[in-house]
Amino acid sequence: MIIYNIPSDISVQIESIKGDFIRSGFKELPANILSRIPGNLIERPVTTFSAFGIVVLIKKIYRKKSINK
Repeated sequence: MIIYNIPSDISVQIESIKGDFIRSGFKELPANILSRIPGNLIERPVTTFSAFGIVVLIKKIYRKKSINK
């Protein structure tokens, strides 16, 4: 029985996309750059809006505490 230890994070998908670009005839540098674009288009906005939401929440909590004093 063969057990594959494949991580389920985004790096596996990036490496897969990069390999596809290289097999299609791209050199390694353009393949690295192009393979990261789809992940960045999804991950960056989610992270940015999550951080913004946390900052707004902290401001609201801080205002309530300062009003109650």
